[in-house]
Order: sequence, then structure tokens, then C-alpha cells
Amino acid sequence: MSGVLSREAELLLFCSRTSFSDHEAQRVHDLAAGALDWEKLLAAASVYGVLPLLAKNLRASDIPPGVLARLHQSARDNARHCAVRTAALLKLVAALEAEKIPAVPFKGPALSALLYGDPGLRQAGDLDLLVREADVRAAGAVVRTHGFLPEFELDPHREQLYLRYAAERTWRNPESMLEVELHWQVTSPHLGAVCDAGPFWHRLTTCRLENTTLRCLAPEDHLTALCMHGSKHGWWRLLWICDVAELLRAFPLLDGDAIWERAGEASPMVALGLTLACDLMHAKLFGAIPQPFQDRALRATVKVSARIGGLQGDPGAMAVNRMLLGLQNGLLAKSRALARLTLTPSAEDLTAIRLPRGMRWLYRPMRMMRLTGKFLRSAFS
Repeated sequence: MSGVLSREAELLLFCSRTSFSDHEAQRVHDLAAGALDWEKLLAAASVYGVLPLLAKNLRASDIPPGVLARLHQSARDNARHCAVRTAALLKLVAALEAEKIPAVPFKGPALSALLYGDPGLRQAGDLDLLVREADVRAAGAVVRTHGFLPEFELDPHREQLYLRYAAERTWRNPESMLEVELHWQVTSPHLGAVCDAGPFWHRLTTCRLENTTLRCLAPEDHLTALCMHGSKHGWWRLLWICDVAELLRAFPLLDGDAIWERAGEASPMVALGLTLACDLMHAKLFGAIPQPFQDRALRATVKVSARIGGLQGDPGAMAVNRMLLGLQNGLLAKSRALARLTLTPSAEDLTAIRLPRGMRWLYRPMRMMRLTGKFLRSAFS
């Protein structure tokens, strides 16, 4: 990446991968042996979701004893959290399958095993399951029987609207504090791009997790899903870029033509994810990024890289929305994305106010008003 990096940021970028060259290993040794703000480094690694990789890639002899003990403890804690989440995931998938509800894990423990080889190398988070839209209600009922409660309750009509405009619903177990996200799409249309997850079901493969065979997205579809998820959040966590880089390393023979054809409107997001993986993680591409997406992806990469290089956090929704609009190529694509962004109700819109059935058309103008308010507060703060 361009620009001057602090020693902490450079070391974090080198260590946020599963392997590196002898030359890079020597650079990691030199950086770790020099003057470092270890508190700053550990805090950034935790926020960025790469603490387990940092612990794996640093030599014990290069780390102050107190820092080494904390890294080892964080690695043990993460391994324990991953084991709990893996057991919960397998239990939920088995319960759904018993009710004839196909479920596809993505991200989380399954992704860790598929790309990292060891679930403990990916910082534990929530559990993500893709189900068919027709199965969402039945899947929710199964999840509820396992102690998970929805983030918010919906009456039947608002649930219908939610299925139309949202892409996932969060369920939380109040005892274990585990979260499960049931997805029926990759991202909601209010983000400006639509990639129908329906065809994903016809291209499923399998993967192994704890001696259990699970359904898995095809690598090309998994790449699209990861890039859409990272773009949705502005790529502020380094973990999401690591996931893309590790997928490229695990599947070097991806079908580039299929990726761009299937991604459709999400192609600018895929281009950005690939560019970030190459720039920050030195991943190798399966082929060239189509020219219409290259320049905009490069411009967005400069901004994301600068934020990560400065060890900054979440840029906020307004900055992410500007980035997503900036990725669009041409006036028609920008106009379509802007219309979706400003007029398509989000999950937050649908759950903030309960409108009577005859007034639910107001969710669209209310969203525009809410975004305008956010913009004004951001502009004058």
C-alpha cells in the first residue's frame, strides 16, 4: 500500500495472514524486535479481528513477557469461544436439517475451517446461516426452540415487509450470549446493489467441520458474499480483507468470468474486496479486474488503506454510503444505487416505528427524512 505506515500498522498487516515469505518473516522479526507501542498494537488487533493471527505469527523471543502472556491467553480464550460456537452451529444445522430446512453456514467456524485450516485462527464472532426465503419463518421457529430470541418481534405484516427489504434477522441466546444471523439474501437492497442469493443454492459444494459434512457456498459465490459483507461495513475490520485474501490463496483457480457474470450489480464491491486483498495482503488474483471497476476500486482502496494504516475504526454509515455510491460506474448505476439507498427501508427503519397497515407506505419518505437528518448532524458536528 502507498503512504508511510507506523511500525505497529506494518507489523499488523504482515501478521494478518496465514503465511508469508522468508523475506516477510524477517521483516516481521525486525519490526517486533524494535520499538513498538504494544498496547496500541494489541488493541488494534482485537478491534480488527486478527488477534489470533498476530499471536500465531510473532516469535516468542521477540515479544515482551507480559505481552506474550496476554497473547497466549487471548489465543486460548478465542479457541474456547470458537469451540462453543462450532458446537452450537453444528447443533443448529442438525436441528434445521431434521425439519427438512437446508442451511448453509458461511463466515464463522465453517469459513475458519475452510480457509484457515484451524477455526481458532479466526477471531470468533456470531454465527451466520443462509436459508431459503421460504424457510425463514420455519427456521426462526427452530432457532427459538434452542433458546434464541429475535432481536425484535414482528407482526405478520411487518414481517412480510422485513423479508422483502432486509436480508437477515438476528437471534440472540440470553444465557450463552451467542448470536445467530439467519440470512435469506447476502445484503439488503438499501445498500444500493442487489445480488440474488437464490442461484447460490444450485451451485453448493460441501466442506468439513469437526468431522461433519456441511453445505458450503461455491468458492465464487463465497467470494461475492464476503465482498458484499465487507463493503456493507466499509471494510473497517482487517479480518474481512484477510478472509478474501485467504479465499484467493485456498482457491487459486477461481472462475473469473463466472464471478463477474454472477455478481452483477455487486461487481464494484467484489472489485474493491479483491483490490484490498492484493494491496494489503499481497494476495494473487485469478485474473484482471474488468476495467469499468478498476479505477473506482483503486480510489476506494486508497481511503480504506489509509484508515487501516492509521489504525482507525468504523468510519460511520455516512462515509460507507458515500463509498458505495462512489463505486458505481456511470450516471444510471449511481442513480439506481442512490434511489435504493434513500428510498428502500432498512431493518432499522422498519423496526424503529410501528406504522398502521394503511400507512406503511410512509416507511420510504421516513427513511429519506432520517438519512437527511443524519447527513445534517454529520455536516454540522
